[in-house]
Parts: sequence; structure tokens; C-alpha cells
Amino acid sequence: MQEERGEEGEEGMKLEILRKDGNELWFLFEGSTPQANALRRTAMSEVPVLAIDEVGVVKNSSVMYDEILAHRLGLIPLKTDLKLHTKKPPVIKASLKKKGPGYVYSGDIKGVEVVYENMPIVYLEEGQEVILELKIRFGIGKEHAKFSPCLITYKRYPKITILKQPTKPEKVAMVCPKEVFSVKDKKLTVKDVEKCDLCKACEETFPDVVKVDGKKDKFLFYMESWGQLEPEEILKEARNILIRKLKEFSSSL
Repeated sequence: MQEERGEEGEEGMKLEILRKDGNELWFLFEGSTPQANALRRTAMSEVPVLAIDEVGVVKNSSVMYDEILAHRLGLIPLKTDLKLHTKKPPVIKASLKKKGPGYVYSGDIKGVEVVYENMPIVYLEEGQEVILELKIRFGIGKEHAKFSPCLITYKRYPKITILKQPTKPEKVAMVCPKEVFSVKDKKLTVKDVEKCDLCKACEETFPDVVKVDGKKDKFLFYMESWGQLEPEEILKEARNILIRKLKEFSSSL
């Protein structure tokens, strides 16, 4: 597990990475609800990534309108190097040229590295062709969805209290749809508290046995990157952006 404690400008905030699986990341956050939501919004809307921004149509004899083709191209995730994001970030030029018959895939784009090479863009019949000139730049999610690097959600960290041992613990365990409970030596125990989604089915069915609540200062986050950046990069950059904004706000008072 990796842990990062708060710095100046982020009092009371602490991050702890729990696990990663490909583009998915789970981590703990300790702080207030406004701080948790600020981190979520910053990760989605403030972390810069590359995307196709302008499409010059030299030729398009496919059945797809130019505008729809340009929209599809803009939503293709592109590998992003944050070192290129300076005060004057570059405009990258790329191209797409393909003749039918057959599908045009994201991997047919030349001049930039796409995240997924097998994303279908349009199908070309015999004699049809697309020739496109592309301009790629950095942007952020609050400007357009194509610049958003991830999906990120959170929930309050579950707090499960067993008030007393039931006479039939198996029945209590079976009520939970997430299989949070287990029975050991005929006693009800909490097997995996992080699986709890706070539905409170157990508490509503057995109110004298189980009490479920969410901690007010601890949150379980889930992040899925679209592939432009590693999820750890997004989290680190979002944290840095949030710290910088808090410091700027403090210094302006």
C-alpha cells in the first residue's frame, strides 16, 4: 500500500492506494466531504490530456457526415505525456488516410499513439475513401468531455457494528447481497467491509443485530482511466492541481 499525507494547503487530507488492476484504481481518502468531492471533480475536469481537436476533411466519401466523423475522432483516447504540457503546449499534427472496402480503425491514425488500436470509426465500401488532417492539443474535461481522463466515484467508508451475536448467523450473512459477512465458529463476522455499498439490507432485516453507517471523514474511491494516463498519474496530478489552487486561494485572502 502507498500512503501520501497532507501538505501545506491540504490540511487533514490523506491518500492510501489499496490496489490497482489495469486501468482501475482503488484508494482510501481521509478528509472532509468537500475535500473528497473537490478531488473527484479535479481528477475528471482539471487534469490535462491530449485529444483530436480539429479535423481537416480533404476527402470523405463515406456514408458518415463530416461532423459525426470529427466527433468520433475526438473521443478516441490518445496516449499523453504530461511533460509536454507546458505554458505553451504543442499542437500535434496527425493524419488518417484509408480506402475501402473495410473498416477504418483508430490504429489507422498516423502521427500519434492511440490507446486502443481496434476502435472502429467508419466502414468504407468499395471506392470510398477518407483523407483527414488532424490537429491534436491538450485540454481539460470541463472544456469538453473528450479531454476527461477518467471515471471516478467514491462512497463513505463503511462502518459495520455487530451489536450482538444472532442465534442463526447464517441468515444474517445471507441477507447481504455483497457477501460482506461470514460465519466462523457459529459466530457472525465481517469478512470484507470494503464490499459494503451501504444498502443497509442487513440492518433493516436484523436491526437488533447489525448497525451500518458510513464514516464522515473516510472515503473509498474507485477510478478507471480511459487510458491516456495511468490512474496513479491522474491521482497525483489531480492532487497537485488541488494543492496549488488551495495555496493560490489562501494567498489571495
